Amino acid sequence: MANPYIQLQPTITMLVDKREKRPLPFPEVMPWVFGRGRHKIERLFRIAVDSSQNLDAGDYVLKGYEHVARVERKGAISELMQNLFTADRGRQERSLKKLVESCTTPYLLLDMHPRECMTDPYVKNPREVMCEVYRLCAWRGLRLIWLHVGNDVTARKNVGLQVASLLWEHAWETIVKKQHPSKGVSNV
Repeated sequence: MANPYIQLQPTITMLVDKREKRPLPFPEVMPWVFGRGRHKIERLFRIAVDSSQNLDAGDYVLKGYEHVARVERKGAISELMQNLFTADRGRQERSLKKLVESCTTPYLLLDMHPRECMTDPYVKNPREVMCEVYRLCAWRGLRLIWLHVGNDVTARKNVGLQVASLLWEHAWETIVKKQHPSKGVSNV
């Protein structure tokens, strides 16, 4: 049986939708630890970013694992209001449906402070907007991530690292399952 550690590539490529208005920056290197305790193996991966194409679903995906996990990012409560309570709703519903159908693990990343969701002066009823977001997540099977760092470049790059790490973990699980179909990742 082939060793999945040996087949790893030293570079992972993050695909970023070119329509993303404020894309997350990614660090050049992602540290990763395989296993635990005395069985752990530490590895560094270079992160390449390709933002040259329109993605068919989501804003962030790991190249080669598009069917596994994707992340759709929303940057403000006003964006959610526009997407869910205007004529744009139909397009947004189709977009989220496509996201869910395109991969086994779709994520919705809210890149905003929770306080903004209750106090934004430009949104008439922010609580109603958030209830609709939670409803869509429940109905569509979206996993919700809430991260906000504002405009600090280092903190935004850290969020990029977290997104890359999350997508990599899903890719790694897929690699291991191909090598060891009867075992889960934690058993390898």
